[in-house]
Amino acid sequence: MTFKQKLLSSEMLIGTFVKTPSPTICEVLARTTLDFVCIDAEHNPFDRRDISDCVLACRAAGLPNLVRIPVAKAEHIATALDVGAGGIIAPHLMGVSDAELIAHKSKYGEGRGFCGGTRAAGVRSLEEHVRLAKDDNVVIGQIEDVEALENLDAILDVDGIDCYFIGRSDLTLSMGHTDRDHPDVIAAVEDITRRAVAKGRKVGTFTTNLDELPKWRDMGMNMFILGSEQGFMINGTNAFLADVRSRL
Repeated sequence: MTFKQKLLSSEMLIGTFVKTPSPTICEVLARTTLDFVCIDAEHNPFDRRDISDCVLACRAAGLPNLVRIPVAKAEHIATALDVGAGGIIAPHLMGVSDAELIAHKSKYGEGRGFCGGTRAAGVRSLEEHVRLAKDDNVVIGQIEDVEALENLDAILDVDGIDCYFIGRSDLTLSMGHTDRDHPDVIAAVEDITRRAVAKGRKVGTFTTNLDELPKWRDMGMNMFILGSEQGFMINGTNAFLADVRSRL
């Protein structure tokens, strides 16, 4: 099954953020049992070549990958998909126009421009590439603002978006809080999830509290981005050093 097929069939998918512009890191992560990685070009210094190199490393190693683009604009969508990313996560969907933009600009014939010389196109025919792009490319919109909560039903009704990712940290700040576990924030995440699932939409999120995962899974979430390679390096190094020092 492709990543998109697994996502749409509600299979449990666990990934992590890649925050360092390094194809080597993607290559190393491909040796793990992660279901996918998300190259985070929104909050980290990825230029177009960095995105291309990291996607190339993922593809060569058989690691499904998404790119979180800097902003929901056509040129960023095109960059990620043309270099062969498996899909995009578009931040800050606040209304119907934002949702419609990423849905249309991700699809040939609806706003995405075609070039046969891209990695994504390969040496396939126009017909074959357009079909594969439709079948395989994943379009994910991020819900992380109070404006999105006000327009949620209309956003969820937009066709062409495969999954909605709840950006809990930004949602927390947008709601005027700094505690991601504030009751209002938890209630908002629960409400988004219930309403999305009721409309047959797939839902994912990021959380630092792994004890929450069974709850969100039971509510219908099936895509989780947990941690990052930077966190893995810090936590792994500190755990290793603690073990070493306990023996001395």
